[in-house]
Amino acid sequence: MATCKDSEKTEKDMGSISARAVFTALAVATLSALAELGVDVSTAVSREELQCLQQQNVSFVIPRCYCSVGAIDPACAATATTAAELGMKVDVYFFPGTSPDVKLAPIEQVRSFVDYVTHNRVAFDTVWVDVEPCTQCWDGSETTNARTVLEFALLLESFGFQVGIYASDWAWTQVCGSEPGFPNYPLWYPHYDNNQTFDDFEPFAGWTKPVLKQYAPTLDMCGASVDLDWRP
Repeated sequence: MATCKDSEKTEKDMGSISARAVFTALAVATLSALAELGVDVSTAVSREELQCLQQQNVSFVIPRCYCSVGAIDPACAATATTAAELGMKVDVYFFPGTSPDVKLAPIEQVRSFVDYVTHNRVAFDTVWVDVEPCTQCWDGSETTNARTVLEFALLLESFGFQVGIYASDWAWTQVCGSEPGFPNYPLWYPHYDNNQTFDDFEPFAGWTKPVLKQYAPTLDMCGASVDLDWRP
């Protein structure tokens, strides 16, 4: 059986950030009553770790639910369900399987995801389609890759899910070249500047305004391996 890998996040847009700087930012994050801090994860997060994250002002969690190897991430349901039980908001992300080694068509991958979240009663607000280069992924032409992104988004939408796109200017260019994006879907973008603001955002591929920012890369927090996210 295919297993998920932990090495999918390959964003190139940012410099290094110290853990001290990250925790300093978390400490002052509650100054804005409307802003929310969150984490996205590609490994299991326990109840104790989630409770600790809550104490660090983290209010939402985005676990990976589908992997680029063409398989469900088995850690997704437990992390998402526990987070919801603790009163945290939950999104999930879906990394399409686009390698030649993945023999499942997009509709089969989406149906597998639907069956999994339905059987495990995984409740979430948005499923984010992950667009970024990885080893042996996105092997089609730039035009084909862009169409594949849209196909996954439309398929997920057809099952009644709210859908968004995770991408940066760099990642979109690597995967889809100069092909236009799909700004009718909300954008979650990475830029590791440790700033909880959209002031750094530069429009690309038709997107002019994001709704969510991944502002710090993988680090250990409360014993969990997380990326840090922010939304106003």
